[in-house]
Amino acid sequence: MKYPLLLRDRNFVLLLSGQTLATFGNNMYILALLWMVQMETLHRAHSALFLGLVMMAAFLPRVLFAPIAGVLTDRWPKRVLMLVTDISRGGLLVLLTFLTLFHQTGPWELIAFNFVLSSLGTVFNPASVVLTKEVASDELLLRARSILNVGQKTMEIAGPAASGLLIGLLGSAVVFGINAATFFFSALTLTLMRVQEPERRKSSLAPKALVQDVKEGASLYLASPYARTLTPFVLMYNFPVVAIEFLIVNFVANTLHYTSNRGAFIVGFFNTALAIGELSGSFTIPFFSRTLSKERLPIIAMSISAACLTTVGFMRSPVLIALLMFIAGFCMIVSSTIFFTSIQLAVPHEALGRIYALLGAVFDAATPISQLLFGTVAAVIPVSLLISGAGGLAFLGISSAWLSPLVQHPPKDSVVAQHDEPVDSEGNSGGNSEVKPNLGPDVDVAVETRAFTSAALESNLHSNDI
Repeated sequence: MKYPLLLRDRNFVLLLSGQTLATFGNNMYILALLWMVQMETLHRAHSALFLGLVMMAAFLPRVLFAPIAGVLTDRWPKRVLMLVTDISRGGLLVLLTFLTLFHQTGPWELIAFNFVLSSLGTVFNPASVVLTKEVASDELLLRARSILNVGQKTMEIAGPAASGLLIGLLGSAVVFGINAATFFFSALTLTLMRVQEPERRKSSLAPKALVQDVKEGASLYLASPYARTLTPFVLMYNFPVVAIEFLIVNFVANTLHYTSNRGAFIVGFFNTALAIGELSGSFTIPFFSRTLSKERLPIIAMSISAACLTTVGFMRSPVLIALLMFIAGFCMIVSSTIFFTSIQLAVPHEALGRIYALLGAVFDAATPISQLLFGTVAAVIPVSLLISGAGGLAFLGISSAWLSPLVQHPPKDSVVAQHDEPVDSEGNSGGNSEVKPNLGPDVDVAVETRAFTSAALESNLHSNDI
């Protein structure tokens, strides 16, 4: 895999460095926020409720505001939107840092901060997806997403570890301040980028016009045979899988019988194995994309991950469970990257922001519903059986995709054909800062596929917010 072509591209290196460092800071922030809320409510009767409200404060903006954020992304310059949201988030975190230093924060203030930060992240995320496509040429977009995935997954491991250390030594305020600095650094990298973007669309912001834009984005999405066919099966896979994340905690305590501090270590061990699997899978995406069609590869990878999660419920060895989590994470990142990239190139460029935001809203809305449903059932069914049942439902949901004619008979040359050394007319290689030609909604499903990571299949559809 010839990644140096991308790493010689100035715009891509700036985007990579800014997003990677911001991911590190944001993963530090998540742990510090949850710890502060726990400490603020330690002696209250409804401590767990406040933690739930923190989670809800992050989910609600992604469900409520995502369609509008997608419309703004398609109308306005993406880099400017990202720059404004990064500076705004950095400023809010500076304020939170000082309020924390002077002990002026309570649980409700922290929940409010998280809601506003998540709202800004909801605007940032679709703009980031579209800008990545404008920075990297179509031939290198899959590898660009692979590199970005590696940075993100590495920081998802390093961020909480560094945060726990700093909280213990210096307190949460320092972590908030560091996160603010990472957002300002990300804003600086965006300022230094030189990307040619389409002119701003001068359209009304009236509610009727916004709704019309959202409907248009949904219609363009459904016009793609690939998206229209595979999305329902991916949703059937994702719905039970996202519940397993919190069921694992109950599984460790009630089935494996680790109720002391060692239990927290075991949960962290499983989560780390999953993250390392995702990190490892990010390196291999270009290889797999050349060997299997984009119709079949996500189905196979998701089926393997679902089978692993089904088996977890029958296991009692932490080492074997960690191995299964590693394989599941590996397959999740491969499947989500290929699936969402195929969509990324199969829809018109000018509608990509709306389409990504709509997908985010759908997947994010399913997450709390799934967790509530499986959490309720966990009161009457042993959690080990429930985990296996959730994995089994995911397996049945994604395996049913084989009944689709598109999956049974994928178009010829439907693998990702990658060009290792694209060059321009002057013989220069690397990324492309020119805006790519639009791909119409009826583009052949055999178009070359590239991808961005699905947070949804990883329980957080490409959001760096908690």
